[in-house]
Amino acid sequence: RGETSGRSETSRGLPTMREDAAAVAAAAALGMAEPNYASVHSNYGRTLLQAGRIEEALAALDRAVQLDPRSRIAYYNRGLARLRSDMADAALTDFDRAIALGPDFMEAYSDRGIVHWQMRRFEAARADFDKAIELDPDHPGSFNNRGVLRRDQGDYVGAREDFTEAIRLQPDFVGALHNRGVLLRRIGNPDDAVDDFSVIIALHPSRASAWSHRGVAHDAAGNRKLALHDLSRAIDLEPGSAYHHANRGNVNFSLGNVEASLADYNRATVLAPDFAEAVFRRGLCHLKQRRFREALADLLRAVALEPNSERFLIELAWLRATCPDATVRDEAKAVKDATRAHALVGRHDARTFEVLAAAHAAFGDFGTAVKWQEKAAALFSDDAAMAQHERIKMYERGEAYQVDE
Repeated sequence: RGETSGRSETSRGLPTMREDAAAVAAAAALGMAEPNYASVHSNYGRTLLQAGRIEEALAALDRAVQLDPRSRIAYYNRGLARLRSDMADAALTDFDRAIALGPDFMEAYSDRGIVHWQMRRFEAARADFDKAIELDPDHPGSFNNRGVLRRDQGDYVGAREDFTEAIRLQPDFVGALHNRGVLLRRIGNPDDAVDDFSVIIALHPSRASAWSHRGVAHDAAGNRKLALHDLSRAIDLEPGSAYHHANRGNVNFSLGNVEASLADYNRATVLAPDFAEAVFRRGLCHLKQRRFREALADLLRAVALEPNSERFLIELAWLRATCPDATVRDEAKAVKDATRAHALVGRHDARTFEVLAAAHAAFGDFGTAVKWQEKAAALFSDDAAMAQHERIKMYERGEAYQVDE
């Protein structure tokens, strides 16, 4: 079970900055004094962009390009502004132009690679990141960006190498530390992930996401008290984050603190009503408390939000097939849900086979139930397989399986 949010941090040529009113005022004054110089408008636009004043930045950068159509810096800066405005195609055009005007423009290659990555044009993104590294092998941002790409392509070894090189070049590079920490947790090295997030926390003690991710890593390592501490700290720093509440709910659920877990998921769904994972996990809390109708409502809502989630469909099918409350059971829909989940999984999966068997047995198709249950039993370990074989005998007797009263 992973964290509910694992966003990557890519490295653009422009870091996020707080507004510097003095710098903006100075740039504006210079622009009024030298209204026909492209470089002045380009620098003013960059300053506005750093201050988060995107529309004004775009206007200034449009003017810079108009005054000097051969300024690679003006095109590059406007590309950054357009990238910040989610104008991917327009940003790509500007970065293309900047590179055409300056074939050795490393930053333009790196940021164009981000646009290609966002568009899932992975080969083009890889080519741009490789070129940026070739032009400047000491630039940590390009290694970080290529690491994100390699991770998305399933090259976890290569991604780890790139994140590590970015950190070697810049030990306080928060984006690379974050990305490597998330990767390490996902590939089964939670203790190393804890180390990376601890570095971020030492650098930025008020960074809520670092506390949250370190809490998730502690949870993965089995250190749940430490996980609760970190996730509670994340919530203190950022109480409006549904993800922090949901992640703490996961830990509370693992500890058996079902009421506390339910409170966390409730808060998460108040903050983000369409947060499917939190709705789903709240449904599991209701199941644990044998509130079957509430569980059904949450599982149905989760599937409505993410209809292609095989996990959600599997648990919905299991509830509809095996619930002791006859008003919750729906045998035909259980078969339908389990069959769809199986199609989505696309591989041999013991839990899916087990649920398919229970659904068909509930529907009265015991021959098919035995077939699926035999497949499930073959995939379970020795101890669990015994219970699975007992269920085969149950289906052979023509008895459906229900959870204990």
